[in-house]
Amino acid sequence: MLCQLSFGQTDVDFMEQVKRDARKNNHIEKHMQGEVVNYLYKGVSQALTGFVFRSNEDQYYHVRIRQHDGSRLMPFITRNESIELTVTGDPVLLKEILYYKDEYLRIQNTLDIKLTGIAHFKKVVSSAGEYTYDKTRTLFSTPGKRGEFVENVAIVKRKRAPDNQVFYALENGDTILVPIKKDKSIKGRESISYFRSNSVFGKGSYFKSPNTYTLASMLFDHPIGRREIGSIIISHAVVILEKAEFVPLSRISNMRGLLSGYEVEVNGNKESMFFNVKNGEKIMATVKENEAFSGYYKNIGEDSIVLYVTGEGENAEFLDNRDQPFLANGNYEEEEVTLKGKVTSARFADTKLLNYKGATGYFANTINAAKLKYLIVNDSIFVGVKEIVALNIQDKIKEGMDITIKGWMRKKVSGEVNLKGFTIMAVNAFTIGGKTFAQKNYNIKRTL
Repeated sequence: MLCQLSFGQTDVDFMEQVKRDARKNNHIEKHMQGEVVNYLYKGVSQALTGFVFRSNEDQYYHVRIRQHDGSRLMPFITRNESIELTVTGDPVLLKEILYYKDEYLRIQNTLDIKLTGIAHFKKVVSSAGEYTYDKTRTLFSTPGKRGEFVENVAIVKRKRAPDNQVFYALENGDTILVPIKKDKSIKGRESISYFRSNSVFGKGSYFKSPNTYTLASMLFDHPIGRREIGSIIISHAVVILEKAEFVPLSRISNMRGLLSGYEVEVNGNKESMFFNVKNGEKIMATVKENEAFSGYYKNIGEDSIVLYVTGEGENAEFLDNRDQPFLANGNYEEEEVTLKGKVTSARFADTKLLNYKGATGYFANTINAAKLKYLIVNDSIFVGVKEIVALNIQDKIKEGMDITIKGWMRKKVSGEVNLKGFTIMAVNAFTIGGKTFAQKNYNIKRTL
């Protein structure tokens, strides 16, 4: 039996509406005169995603826009000003909304209107001029600002927020949202230092609150966004930092042999302090073993921290720690090579593998097992092994055995420090014992 919805609608109506709206090949143009009566903001970022348009025939349309086009469009759609509007849409949905989802019901109840149809913005002519949406201009067209370190900003207010969170309104207009279980790191402070980054995803967006900016996660520049509580804007994607004096004891390299951190003494404890490998040269120029330096860090686990800032005040220098050190563009030789040699060492690591012996339940279906992670060939070549290949070859690998590898050589990359002097390879295929095992083919112009 189909689920019965408000206004006698069914889930068939919902699916039909989704298909019609997404299937652009039969969409038509519609030209109208009228005025914008309300702007529509959506998501935790409260970014402009559309507007309600009333035609001169007294019909109301939900007009959608691409979010990254909001700031360019806004000057041309002043509320209650006469405009000429061109939209596109499904012939049926331009005349009738088949399924009234909550968003449409809220619009109708708030404005006390009846929505006529669903449309997509194409062109507007107003007193400000003419603007046409350019589909070739995407949200990735302009790179965003990579990061900003904010130091010692006074806390103005602390308040409980929904979803077991706490927000801190700051003197500079920012507000930091913190899960309540992590609030103990801030509670009772008079000021706070933190990192924030702007995302390319926010370029071109128009936000409901004028002091809103799109924040990004550290890994992918993915927009986390903001939400409103009263007039206070709350940001989710911030890295809250602790200030400390560090005494570097010894260097740490990652499995490829690149400098990735230091063992340090901080606050009387020994910790492993990490940073992105592309910061290696910068850190080496600043940090000397057994010589204290100041900086800001974030805890990432027991006895482990990530360094984000060296120095303080005017001398503070931000480290970009987004984990993208192995982008292939320009980092690898373009010519594929084949090398023959001997396996001099193999690295295994504990991992969880599926148990195919019939155990029931999620946890029963996983077992701890040693998985081959990488090989060192001829004492000098680092060879990463992907999981599917590791499961096939790890029982066959023995130190001293002959191996043929095919792939691309990594160049010396600016910013990295190669502590172990390995030649790093992106390997496409292994041949051992007369049998070849192919890894997923790499495209050296994309991420490896």
